[in-house]
Amino acid sequence: MGSVYSAFTATGVKVSGVTSTSGLAASFMSEGVSGAAGSNRNLALYATENGGNIIIGSGSASEPAYGFVSDRDTGIFMVSTLGEIGVSLAGTEEFRFGATGHFHADNDITAYSSTVASDIRLKENIKALENNLDKVLELKPSSFTWKIRDKQDDVGLIAQEVESVIPMIVQDTISIGGTKEFLDGDTHKVVDYAKLTTYLIGAVQEQQKQIDELKKKLEVT
Repeated sequence: MGSVYSAFTATGVKVSGVTSTSGLAASFMSEGVSGAAGSNRNLALYATENGGNIIIGSGSASEPAYGFVSDRDTGIFMVSTLGEIGVSLAGTEEFRFGATGHFHADNDITAYSSTVASDIRLKENIKALENNLDKVLELKPSSFTWKIRDKQDDVGLIAQEVESVIPMIVQDTISIGGTKEFLDGDTHKVVDYAKLTTYLIGAVQEQQKQIDELKKKLEVT
């Protein structure tokens, strides 16, 4: 057992190590903190004959486990109740990597590819959508001002209104960052505009069919 001192304060740091035929297991923790397994350990190093691990504490949005000397409340932490990874900026969670492979950001995402898998070999129970035009006509395009995002003016649809017409393209997503300030729960509704285009294509096709039928009637007369 030895002692070193933190670069931030004069707080002591315990260093413990156990050597076996498999290798070395060492852990580093704040002076006076229990050495029990779990989030109490600030840093643990495990080395064996075939590999090793580096483990850090869970942390939180305001005190991330992996941060920076110049900005202690910016970094990475684990959302312990969900087993997900969060990224905080200035003490506020802005990004989250979900346990099921999803990624969530508290603002717009700028990306250079929006392609998704569409191969017929990956699909089954394929059916044509019906009454697309009627559904599209029920939607209510609106202009509005965000309560978040620096109160920017924007245009779009209201998720609750869309859900009553096309529930498949509305989902509940976990709320993070400043979004949580305006909600009475842990989730909020989002619209999948990419899927909405499928209904728009169907609506155009149905409308064109109506136009073609009217043309035929006019030609007969």
